[in-house]
Amino acid sequence: MGNFFLGLSVAILSQALLPKQAYSTLQPVHVAFLTDCTMYSDWMSLGMIFSFKMSGQPGKVTRVMCCSEAEMAQYPKIMLEEVETHIAPSFSIHPVTGDHYAAYNKPEAVIDWMEHVTPEEEYVLVLDSDMILRRPFLVEVMKPMPKMAVGARYTYMIGVNNELALRHVPEVLPRNDTLAGPEGRRGDQVGGFFFVHRDDLKRMSKLWMKYTEDVRADDMAYKYSGDVYAIHPGDKPWISEMYGYAFGASKADLWHKWDTFSMIYPGYEPKAAPKLMHYGLFFEANGYKFDKHWHFDFNVTKCPPWDLKDINHRREGLFAHVPSVSSLHKQGRITEYYRDVLALETVATMNAAFCDFHVRRCSPSQQLLDECKIALSRYDEMAAETRKIEKELECLDFEKRCAEWSAVGECESNRGFMEETCRKSCGLCSTNVKVDPKDLAPPSSDLRKNLEALEKKLVDGVEKGAPTLPPEAKKNTTAPDTTHKNGTTPDVKQENGTAPVTTHKNGSAPDVKQENGTAPVTTHKNGSAPDVKQENGTAPVTTHKNGTAPDVKQENGTAPVTTHKNSLGPVTTHKNGTAPVTTQEDITSTVETLSSVVSLSPPPVPPPSPLQASEHAVLSTKSRKDLLVHCYRLPLSLKEVKRCVSDAGKGLEYKENLIANEDEIHDKPKEDVATHDAEDLTLSNLAVVIPAESPETDVEERKLLSGPKPAGSVPTWALSLSALALMAVLIMTVPRLMRFRRRPKPGHRTQ
Repeated sequence: MGNFFLGLSVAILSQALLPKQAYSTLQPVHVAFLTDCTMYSDWMSLGMIFSFKMSGQPGKVTRVMCCSEAEMAQYPKIMLEEVETHIAPSFSIHPVTGDHYAAYNKPEAVIDWMEHVTPEEEYVLVLDSDMILRRPFLVEVMKPMPKMAVGARYTYMIGVNNELALRHVPEVLPRNDTLAGPEGRRGDQVGGFFFVHRDDLKRMSKLWMKYTEDVRADDMAYKYSGDVYAIHPGDKPWISEMYGYAFGASKADLWHKWDTFSMIYPGYEPKAAPKLMHYGLFFEANGYKFDKHWHFDFNVTKCPPWDLKDINHRREGLFAHVPSVSSLHKQGRITEYYRDVLALETVATMNAAFCDFHVRRCSPSQQLLDECKIALSRYDEMAAETRKIEKELECLDFEKRCAEWSAVGECESNRGFMEETCRKSCGLCSTNVKVDPKDLAPPSSDLRKNLEALEKKLVDGVEKGAPTLPPEAKKNTTAPDTTHKNGTTPDVKQENGTAPVTTHKNGSAPDVKQENGTAPVTTHKNGSAPDVKQENGTAPVTTHKNGTAPDVKQENGTAPVTTHKNSLGPVTTHKNGTAPVTTQEDITSTVETLSSVVSLSPPPVPPPSPLQASEHAVLSTKSRKDLLVHCYRLPLSLKEVKRCVSDAGKGLEYKENLIANEDEIHDKPKEDVATHDAEDLTLSNLAVVIPAESPETDVEERKLLSGPKPAGSVPTWALSLSALALMAVLIMTVPRLMRFRRRPKPGHRTQ
C-alpha cells in the first residue's frame, strides 16, 4: 500500500507543480504509434487518436502504418483523413528468409519513417496502437536525454544478461548500474513504450532490425530468451523483436532508465496514476469482460444501422457499454476500486472515440444519437471518477514522522524528499495550483457539441415531416461473458502485423460524409502524399476478408421488436423489410443525457411480417447430415461443436463464433511486471478441433437423426426377437464348450 501511495505521489507531483500558465511553454513531444492497415488496427487507431486529444499531451501525433501495395489500394481513404499518417512497406514476411513474423513491422516502420521524415520535436514517444493515452509524457518531468531514453520495465528479458547477449553483442561492455536491469547486462530490459531522442531513434533503428533478424534466426535463442512459448529446439522466440531493440540500442550506445508507474495493463492494480493503458490482455472489472482479440473483424467505419445483438462479438458500431459508476462495487481497498475504474475507463474511451468518428461522418439517425449519448455519459463518468480518486490519494503523508520533519524545516532544506513523501505536512496540497491534464487538453472533436447538433437535426427532420428514422434500441450494459482458455496467454500484437489477414474492399460506404476542413497529411515511403479525393464524396466500405460486409441478418428470420426508451411505436423497417436494429436488455441505471429524447411517430403502415422460423420447410435427413459434417470440419471448441450440432438438428447452419468459449479463461501473469505481447496467436490457433469420430458428437448426432425410418427397414420387434434367440444359443453352447477344456498331463503342474 505504501508503495502505491509513494508512486502516486511521484506521478501526480510531476504535473501538479506545473503552473497552469506555464503549460503552453512545455517542450512538445512527437507521439508515433505503430500499426498496420487491417480493420483490426483501425478501431485501435481511433482510440489512440481520441485519447491523444484528451490527454493534454503537448506536441503532435503520427500514425506509422505498414501496408503492402495491394492492401493500400483497398484501404478506405476516410481513415487517412483522421490523423497524419506515414505509410511504410509491410515487412511481416521477411523478403529474404520468408520468415512470417509480424513484429518485423515494428523496426521497419521506424526505419522508413525516420528516413523520410525528420520530426520537428526533439523527443519522440513510440507507442503501440493498442494503448490509451491518459496523461501527458513531459520531457520536463520524465527527463529523457540524448543516449538515455525512458521505457517500461520488462524483467523477463533475461537474455540481456546471459549467453544470448554474449552470442549477439559480446563487444558491448557490461553495465555497472541497475537503471534498467541487473548489473552486468549488455542490454536494457525495456519495452511497452520508448521516450527517446529523435537522433538516437534514427541511429539505432537499423540495428533494431538487424538484431531482430539475428535473434529470430538463432537456433539456440529458445534456451536463453526467457520466452515461455519458445522452449523446444527449433522454436523461434516471439520476443525476438524486443531483444532486437535492446541489443540494437546498446550497440548504438543508447541506454534507458525504467519507468515503473506510467504504463499499466487494465485489471492490474496501479502503483500510481498511469499515463498509459495498454489493453493487450484480457481483463475483467466489476463483471465487465473485454479482450481485444474478440474484435478482429470489427468494422469501425460502418455507419448505422448497427447490429448490436451480440454483445460478446460485435462487428460494428460500439463495444458493449461499460456499467455506470453508480453500479460499481466499492468494497475493499480503494486501490482495488481504482483498478476497476481505470479498466472500465479504457473501454469507455474507445466507445467515445468511435462516437466521435461516427457523429462527424455519418448521417443522422436515432440509433446513433441514443448509443452515443450513453457512450459519452459513461466516458465522462469514468474520467470524473478516476480524477476524484486520484485527488483523494494525492495529498497524504507517507511517513509517520512527516509532521516532525516539517516542524524543523525539512520542507525547505530537503525539498525533493519532502515533496514526494510529506506533501500534507509541507502544505503542498493547498498552496500549489493543480493542473488536470484533461483541463489542459487541446480542443477535442467537440463530441458533445456534435451530439447536440445531431439531435437538433433529428428534431428538425421530424417537424418537417422527414421519413421516420430508426427507433432507439434498448440499451444493454451486460458485459461479454466469454473468456479464454486456462493457462497464461501472452498479448497478441497484431497492430504491426497481418494476422488475421483482413482487408478492405473497394466500394462506397453508405451515409458517410466527409469532414469539412483540411485532411491530415499522409505520406508514403517515397515522401509523396496519396490522393485522398473521392468520387461522390464517399469512402470505400470496409469488409471482411471474404469480401462480405458484416452479417446483420436476424436469427430465425424474425425481426426483433425494437422500442424507444419512452416505449414508442412498433418496429421501423428498411426497404427490404428487415428490422434495422436488434433489441437488447433494458439498461439497469439512469443515464445522464444531453437533453430529452426525441419523440418519433410510428410509421403509418405496419411493416409486413418476415418469414417465421416455423414456416421454413423441414430439412431432410441428408441435409442435416451435411450440416453435421460441416460442424466437424470447423475449428470449434467443444461447446461450440455441441451448439453447431444442435442447430444442425433443427436444419440451421451454425455461424462460426470467433471468440473464445466461456470455459476458456486467461490466467493473468502473476509477476508484478509488464507482460509482453505475443503476436499471431489468432483465435483459430487457440480453438480446439473436434475430430469427426468424436464420441461426444456421435451421441448428439444419433439423437438428432432419430425419426421416421426409411421404407424397407427391419422392424424393431424383429431385431429384439433375433437378439433374444442369439442369447439363448450362447447360453446353451458355452457349458458344452467348457467340457472340452484341456486336461493336465500327469506330473505337470497347472494353474
